[in-house]
Amino acid sequence: MKRFRLFLLIAIALIFGASSLYSYNRDLEVVSYVSSTIKSIGWESSELEIELLKFDQALTGLAASMVEEDEVELHFELLWSRIDSLLLGEVSRPMREQPGVLALLREFKAQLEQWEERVYALSSDDVATIKALRQELSEYRTLVREVNVDTFSGESVWRQLDMIQDIRLRSNLYLAGLMLSGLAMLILLVRENRRNWRLAYHDVLTGLHNRMSFYHLIASDLGQAARERSQLAVYMIDLNGFKAVNDSLGHEVGDRLLQEVASRLRDTIGRQGVAARLGGDEFVVLQRLKPDEGPEQMAALLWQSLSREVKLPDGNLSPHACIGISLYPDHGTTKKELLSHADTAMYHAKQSSDSSVQLFEFGLNEPRVRRQKLALALEAAIEHDHLELHYQPIFDLRSETVESVEALLRWNSSEFGAISPLEIIDVAEKHGLAQRLNRWVLLKACRQLKRWKLSERDGLKVNVNISPSIFKDGELVATIREALDSASLAASSLVLEITEDTSLWDTAGSLDRVKELRQLGVEIALDDFGTGYSSFSHLRQLPFNKLKLDKSFIDDLASDTRAVSLIRTIISLAKSLDMVVTAEGIEASEQMEQLNRLGCHLGQGYLLAKPMPVDVMEQVLLKRTTSMHGET
Repeated sequence: MKRFRLFLLIAIALIFGASSLYSYNRDLEVVSYVSSTIKSIGWESSELEIELLKFDQALTGLAASMVEEDEVELHFELLWSRIDSLLLGEVSRPMREQPGVLALLREFKAQLEQWEERVYALSSDDVATIKALRQELSEYRTLVREVNVDTFSGESVWRQLDMIQDIRLRSNLYLAGLMLSGLAMLILLVRENRRNWRLAYHDVLTGLHNRMSFYHLIASDLGQAARERSQLAVYMIDLNGFKAVNDSLGHEVGDRLLQEVASRLRDTIGRQGVAARLGGDEFVVLQRLKPDEGPEQMAALLWQSLSREVKLPDGNLSPHACIGISLYPDHGTTKKELLSHADTAMYHAKQSSDSSVQLFEFGLNEPRVRRQKLALALEAAIEHDHLELHYQPIFDLRSETVESVEALLRWNSSEFGAISPLEIIDVAEKHGLAQRLNRWVLLKACRQLKRWKLSERDGLKVNVNISPSIFKDGELVATIREALDSASLAASSLVLEITEDTSLWDTAGSLDRVKELRQLGVEIALDDFGTGYSSFSHLRQLPFNKLKLDKSFIDDLASDTRAVSLIRTIISLAKSLDMVVTAEGIEASEQMEQLNRLGCHLGQGYLLAKPMPVDVMEQVLLKRTTSMHGET
């Protein structure tokens, strides 16, 4: 009897809810239709007025010789087309039904037919004809304006708005009924919590176990493995380049990719274990190994499955997964140890060019520890001024005199020895030290240049390479002002070298920053040209002063005629854009002679001078100054 009453109450609630929902949806449709009719009429009348005004404006421009006859004809045809669509289009029927609109449209079309021959014969000299056309057009401009105003404030509009308000009041009653029926259903089905349980323990997007659920599962399996003295394998999986997919193709494509990856993991692991999504593009698989079974076969199956192309509506993607593996009990006996070691192995696989799958070894953690120690040491080196700048001169290839010097970062750590500039920059970027490092380099280089200028080297300039993060964060201009002011140095003495990857992340934002720097008086050089993602159109958009040809162009100069032709073209293009070309990596006298003949008169490279410490650079500059005084 209780069950019958329960079903009866559910049936009544469903019928009441369905009736309320039907009435509510029906009224919403009426409201939507009336609203869309008002909007449609308003939009169409506005569009008609806009086309009329554009034609009138084109006539005015033609009389002033500011536009061509083709533009007048185009706006005339667009106006005609708009009137035809209003007269004939089914969508435009509500507007035609407005009082006086149909007659106006027909009269206007007849007038356009009369104007047609005169419009197509117009020229900028026909001032009298243009004036007459505009005079005749003014009458219709007034009429169309009145129609446009009436569509937003006429009596019919107010009646329709009253109707909408009336319907909405009734809809609120239906909605209240719907809410009551929903509340009854909620009370009756309160014990139905299976879906809530699934949401609590499963990832909404992929349907896999979530982090919380996986932690429960691995804790349970670890206990069972300890009792049975069996092995477990943890596979930490990460997708390379997933952020780029999200940024370039959109989050919808990224979500589809994650769903496909989850499906493949589920199919591959089968009943041998469980798969979970920990967050973002990070997945983990837990496998219960059989006696004498290793993780290699499953790792290979997982990698092969994830490496297959993913078919999407707009094309195919080829994901690249990196997998790190840790084993119980070999690499740890706790959840924290196994996940941490699998993550370390996965990170090592991401950094490796040899393999995308890595089994944990206890030595793998050393590179990560090294980077963390390097970051602390670098922070201290910046603070205590333990870094050093070497300088490589850039020569005028015609006179072999020094035109400028490029500041190059060096660090000889007491703990780690000589650290390569690339590693220094990488550590600074990944540990939030890039801003401080860039500031140190700019201050040091500007102050050193000031000391050289005080020694009768007024025309000398210093080139400083800019880190991507400081350029992207928009802090560069303030830092440069500080460096120039601290050295009492003119902005024209500083040349910023910006790599293609740095300056072209966002052309619009890059343009604003480069223009701001140019207004300050700083020169801008596009460094390593030809190795990044630039196009020739970017050279036109971004106001560079200088273009630095990458060494890869120079290497083939003596043996490849195509390289010669390409450099000749780049030099010609740069000159047409008022840019000075500098060749990097000159290592042979034949290259220098060829560059001179091609019109590239600035260069640097080991043939001319290697990077050198300040005291050696002093001697090079001293020789240059002495030579110049001797010539004088």
